[in-house]
Amino acid sequence: MRKILFVSLYCIVAMCAFGQQVDVGCGGWPGIRETVSDATGLNAVYVVYQADGYAGVNIDYTPLYDDGSPIKWYKIDKTGTPSLLVGKESNNLRNVEGDCGYMRQQGAETYTFWIVNYLNYSLVGRQMTVEADETDACNYVRLRLTPPAVSLPYYTVSGIGMTLPSRFFVAYNTLEWNKDDLSFNPVAVEEQITNANQISVPAPTCDTEFSLTDKYLKEWGIEPPVQSEWYYSARPVCQAVVEQYTRDNRNEWDRSIPSDGSFGGSAPAEITFKAYYNDVVTHSDWQFSADENFNVIDAHYYNTDDFQYTFDREGTTYVRLVVSTGTCQDSTGVFRITIGESRLEAPNIFSPGSTPGVNDEWKVAYKSIVDFKCWIYNRWGVEMFHFEDPAKGWDGRYRGRLVEPGVYFYVIRAKGADGRSHNLKGHINILRARE
Repeated sequence: MRKILFVSLYCIVAMCAFGQQVDVGCGGWPGIRETVSDATGLNAVYVVYQADGYAGVNIDYTPLYDDGSPIKWYKIDKTGTPSLLVGKESNNLRNVEGDCGYMRQQGAETYTFWIVNYLNYSLVGRQMTVEADETDACNYVRLRLTPPAVSLPYYTVSGIGMTLPSRFFVAYNTLEWNKDDLSFNPVAVEEQITNANQISVPAPTCDTEFSLTDKYLKEWGIEPPVQSEWYYSARPVCQAVVEQYTRDNRNEWDRSIPSDGSFGGSAPAEITFKAYYNDVVTHSDWQFSADENFNVIDAHYYNTDDFQYTFDREGTTYVRLVVSTGTCQDSTGVFRITIGESRLEAPNIFSPGSTPGVNDEWKVAYKSIVDFKCWIYNRWGVEMFHFEDPAKGWDGRYRGRLVEPGVYFYVIRAKGADGRSHNLKGHINILRARE
């Protein structure tokens, strides 16, 4: 249990109401003013930190106008019964009690308030345990206080018991994904709650301690009085990074990554998958499916953190990463990879050697072609050129020299990612001024 250091310094908080100023303090700690309903008959409730062995509550009342009439102070008990404080005719009261009410009266002016001694109801001395939440043990934890926390009570001028609204704060560490350095890093979290006896918070994804405080201790600057034992995380968390190799072939349709955040385009699409997760994970699974809801999983890649996959079939594939501890699991969002249908077209004219950089290479236009062979012949059937990469082309040379202008012929045997065969034949007209 952390010790609380008390400073022997008189410190007050000033509150103005109805033209007067009321200062309430105790043992060097300012009183905290709470506004209550007019129906209570009170102007305010003050919460003070009245520790054993320290002076009682000090009250300073400063009226906006003083008509010189006698000042009377009354103490009010829990039944609402007032009793005159004899010999207390000034605007100041010293060493009075907490957990009771007071009323100042001067002529027709009255100011009535209740004082609550926080230490009679505080969190100090309580123990906190951490348990799995009964409704969702994988994703939430429940914090239990022993003995239970109680609300701060006060009484109306009619003797009706009321409680002040509660506001508590639970602090702990968890992991946060940093997309810049591709890692999970510890981050401090603070949850605000209204009931300290029913605390359920997201389960941390790293080992941590829980601390509990309330709005009064926060305002007084006192360290959290309740701290749990060390909690060992059992909740998995994961992230995935998906990267696509982008080709820069000017004669290929849909060679770039789609702008909607998905992946794919023209096959073959080479995509790298990288998995990141916390230390509690014992099993990872990359799941591939044609079904967005993963009702049917077509392929698994188990316990593989970094691999490359080539998509060479038309259609949409959905991919996600699932990690588990054997009891609890987490998954990433779904990545969509869409491969379009195949296309293949061949030009019939080009002019090698005439205008460098402009129409000086014969190339097909293609999309999602996964198998390709092309032969080019002259009119006598002599093979001029052969290539098997649709991104490449013929520069109009044979054995290092530009061929003569005229008509040449091509034969293409290709297959698309959609299974379609592309068997093309045609002629090529070479236009070039003779040397």
